[in-house]
Amino acid sequence: MSLRDPFTRAALVLLAVAIAGAVVLGLAWRGSAATLDVSIQMPFFVSGAVAGVGLIGVGIGLLSVHLDRLDAAEEQAILDDMVHDAAEIAEAFQRR
Repeated sequence: MSLRDPFTRAALVLLAVAIAGAVVLGLAWRGSAATLDVSIQMPFFVSGAVAGVGLIGVGIGLLSVHLDRLDAAEEQAILDDMVHDAAEIAEAFQRR
C-alpha cells in the first residue's frame, strides 16, 4: 500500500477521525474529572460524549463503508477479468 493510493489515504483519514473522537472523549473526561462540582462536570461530559462518540461512530462507520467498497471494486475487477477470459475462449472456439 502506498500513500499515493486514494483508498489508503481515505482509510487513514477516516481512522484519524475515529482517533480524534477518542481524544475528545479523553479530554472531556479530563475536564470533568478536574472538579467535584457536578454543574461544572456536566458540560464537559455532555459535549465531550456527544462529539467524541459522534466522531468515533462517523469515522468507524465510513471506514466500514469504504472498505466494503474497496472489496466490491476488487471483486468487480476479478469478475471483469473472468468475463474477458471467457470471451476470448468463446472467440477461439468460434474460429475453429
